[in-house]
Amino acid sequence: MYSDLRFLQEIFFPRICNVDHMLRDEVLVWALVLNNKRLNETIRKTACIPVSPNGENLRKPSEVVHPASLAVGLFGSSEGRFVHLENSQNVQSFFENLGMKCDYLAWEDLIERGQSIELLFEQSPEAALKRAKFFLEYVDKKLATEGGKEDVAVQLMQMKILPLAPPPKYDILKWQNEDHFGK
Repeated sequence: MYSDLRFLQEIFFPRICNVDHMLRDEVLVWALVLNNKRLNETIRKTACIPVSPNGENLRKPSEVVHPASLAVGLFGSSEGRFVHLENSQNVQSFFENLGMKCDYLAWEDLIERGQSIELLFEQSPEAALKRAKFFLEYVDKKLATEGGKEDVAVQLMQMKILPLAPPPKYDILKWQNEDHFGK
């Protein structure tokens, strides 16, 4: 006979990817509400939070972002970082306690978000510029409250945070970044 805790830890979470997403989401919410210390450790280490509308993609609590976070502008909706769970607002506090990214991002996470700007530029220059602006504001606030580290400063200086805008199609003047776009 399995107790609820044993069932969740030995059967459900190890096989979570094989469970129908509707049932999985209900059991996940039930597990969160149990708020058991040992079970919470299992949840913290398991990719169990649906981050896609169809529920196929799962992430660990430390990999998801609170939708009302101060850092929300550093993440795109297509990156699979936001919880897609019916009535997720009822369990947000559980996710926060399990490591969900809220207002504070570690320097490592911030470096990764800065590097995402260059990749985003290839898909959407407008979105990349918006994220770059938000990124610079976030870094400025973080530096004002925490100060910086030398290794982080080096990484920040090497990033291509401010994407280059392409020259106008019919411009007769030479642009500084013309070589980058091969005009």
